[in-house]
This record gives sequence, C-alpha cells and structure tokens, in this order.
Amino acid sequence: MTPRQKDGLRAVLLEHAAAYPQMEPADFVKLIYQNEFGCEHMGSDGVVDALRREYESEGCRENRREGRPAVEEIGGGFCRVYLDSGEIGEDFLPVLAELFRASARLGGGSAGGLREKLSVFLEMAAAGLLPAGGDEAERFVRDYVARGCPPLHHSDGYRRRYAPHYRVIRSCCVPFFPAFRAVQRLLEEKHPVIAAVDGRCASGKSFFAELLSEIFSCEVYHMDDFFLPPRLRTRERLSAPGGNVDSERFRKEVLEPIRQGKDVEYRAFDCSSGGMKPAVLRRTGPLSVVEGSYSMHPALAPAYDLRVFLTCSPQEQRRRLLRREGETGILRFEREWIPLEERYFSELDIARSCDFIFDTTDFIREKD
Repeated sequence: MTPRQKDGLRAVLLEHAAAYPQMEPADFVKLIYQNEFGCEHMGSDGVVDALRREYESEGCRENRREGRPAVEEIGGGFCRVYLDSGEIGEDFLPVLAELFRASARLGGGSAGGLREKLSVFLEMAAAGLLPAGGDEAERFVRDYVARGCPPLHHSDGYRRRYAPHYRVIRSCCVPFFPAFRAVQRLLEEKHPVIAAVDGRCASGKSFFAELLSEIFSCEVYHMDDFFLPPRLRTRERLSAPGGNVDSERFRKEVLEPIRQGKDVEYRAFDCSSGGMKPAVLRRTGPLSVVEGSYSMHPALAPAYDLRVFLTCSPQEQRRRLLRREGETGILRFEREWIPLEERYFSELDIARSCDFIFDTTDFIREKD
C-alpha cells in the first residue's frame, strides 16, 4: 500500500469505529475484506429474490426510515448500499442486484493486499485507536489468517445492535443511480428503448455504457465504428460541427432497424486501414445503448429515449488521456480531437438537450 492508501484505510476504520462504537474484531476484518475485495461472492440466479426477502423482512422494515443515508463508503473504491434507507425503494432492487453482480465481476483485490490492510488494523488496535483491543484483535487475525482469510460474517453482537442490511457495490456506480432508475422505468413502459451516452473524451462514456450493459444485458453501439470514411471527407462536410462521423449510415444501419425491432447488421470503420471491417450481426433487445462522442448529433438525437452527457475537468481529462494514450498519443487529442469535440458541444449545445449530466472528475478513477 502507498502512504495515501494507508491513510485512507485508517480514516475508514476510524469513521466506522465512531459510527459503530461496539464493533468487534470480526466486524473490522469484514470491513477490511470488503475494502480489498468488495463483494464477498458472485450473485447467484436468485439474488433478486434474496434482496426482496431481506428488504421485506421484519428487521429491515423496522429500521427503514427517511433520512438514513443509502450509501456508506468503505474505501478501496467500494461502498455499502443499505436496504433499510428510505432512498432505496423496492422498484430499485433489480437494478441493485445487477450492480452487485457487476461489481463482483469487475473483480480486484489480492491476498497480499488484504494482509497489508490487516496489519494496519492491528497497529491501530494496539495503539488503542479502535474499540477492539490489541490482544483480542491479534488473536482474531492470527486465527483468521490461519484459516486462509475466507469471507466472513458480522459478529453476533454487531448484528443485534446495528441490524445491517446492505449490499457492497463499486462506489463509482452510485452517482449514476438516477440514470439507472430512468432506464428501468422506460423499460417498464415500452420496448425497444434506445439510450445515448455522449460527452468529452476520457469522461467515462465507455465505462458507463459497460455498466448499462452489465445491468440490463443490452447491446452497446460505439460511434467510433462510424467515423466518416475518407471518400466522404469533403471540406464542406468536415467544416460542420460533428461532421466527422457518418451519422447517415449509423441512422440507416443501426437506429432504424432497432426502432423496427429488427436485428442490426453493420460494418465498423477501421481507422488504421481506412476501410471497413467484416460485417457483424447484433440482436435487438429491450434496450440498446449508443456510446461515444457525436452520438447526440442532431441527425440522430430524435431516435433516443434517454440522453446522458458525461464530462470531467480539463485537468482530469488530461491525466486520464496521458495514462491511456501516453505522451505521444495525447498530442493528437490535444491538437485535433478535443478542439473538434468542444466545437461540436458548444455550437450544437449538446449538454443542454440531455436528460442527465454527470461530472465524473471525482468518481471515476479505475476505468475511464
């Protein structure tokens, strides 16, 4: 762990010790396990039914109240989402179940990382900073490590006193809850539904589209596959904002078949060769997602049922692009792609026409 990561873990342990002053070693170790690995296991096929049973259980109903925060950060990029919060309605349980599954599939963590974090816990307990005594904590951790560091339950005392009813998911999913709810409601009203995800490069469009695909089992179409081929790159075309994508072909080959409930067949543009890749066939389901800059071009926007715009600060955009593209690759973005995007956003007022605008500067760190 880096010093910053250690400081973050210490802060999480202190915050939870203050919120739950009767935590026992098992509860701290469970918190650390979740901080490292997130979900203890993959969701089974019955995860929605299990959520509903817990949501409707007497203990959960008795604790449910308005004003209780739905989300509690546990560090490591994870959080606990509480079923007994007034913010979580029964209609959101299917989405929460899929978020749980998606978070589990994204993986992460290691046995070595867990042991490092357990040593931080032991140091804090020995220093008297946590309610768990140093000797008691050391005995528990020694036995836990000897058993191979398996997933574990909260202590009986913690469950009696605090009645925990939650699921662990990736923290970066939480700000998108309103959009997830909107998609769910649209799917309850009509089929097919088409959602568009536009926004600045490196703002997290692909990541958000991947989440939608994980949650709603939908096809994702990338605007990068529909860059304008060389033969159509006239001066007049390229002078128009957003003119560097083949919006006509995308509308004809993708959007129109989806609206008609037909399967989609198209050939993606190959930027390296300037030609077309082999044709692919996509099945049209209840939801389709269009992802990428220029997806909200006026020639395409009327086809969408939901419009989402993602942005981030210029400083964060550059940090992500530098990590993704390297020192050489980022130059073309700064000289060409970013100015073209900004002109498109500005002249066509793209963000104003969207249902949701998310600034991902602070909450997308792992995948951009």
